[in-house]
Amino acid sequence: MQKRISELTPEEQEARRAYNRFAQRRSREKQKAAEIPTADEWTWDWRSRFPEQYDDLNSYTKEFVQTIAEELGQEPNQLPLEQIGQVAWVLHSFEKRLIQTVLDPNGEIFGGSLYADSIGKYVVDATAKFNLTKSATFLAAFRKLLQLLNDRYGKNMDQHAQAVKQALTEHI
Repeated sequence: MQKRISELTPEEQEARRAYNRFAQRRSREKQKAAEIPTADEWTWDWRSRFPEQYDDLNSYTKEFVQTIAEELGQEPNQLPLEQIGQVAWVLHSFEKRLIQTVLDPNGEIFGGSLYADSIGKYVVDATAKFNLTKSATFLAAFRKLLQLLNDRYGKNMDQHAQAVKQALTEHI
């Protein structure tokens, strides 16, 4: 039978309290880890698990690309579709709150497929290379995306965060 804590010596009391704190912390960590899915778990079959959200994101992205192409007077296939799509997808995901924190690798997945913190450099480079800021629609979305990325990931020290910070000083 276990002794009451009041019956223990001061050293034994402190040892038991330390163990209890450790056990409680470990229990909370396990509980928290069980609530946060891995990236694979979250992205696997996202399209069929959230068909309305996927369709909304997909149609918004297509309309966004078409608008940019019209404003620039080009065919969509002449533009960096992947980067333009990423801008639309992340912004619309943010507006619709389609963001999930995941583990392994840790981060936030927007719209079931994109880690927004890892698109900054690619979007900034494509914007400069293809003069996408000539489109008023793209420029407004680009500014909004840069601010969003900087607010959420500006403390990161990677190439994406640095590109976003530099673009913010140049484009805003």
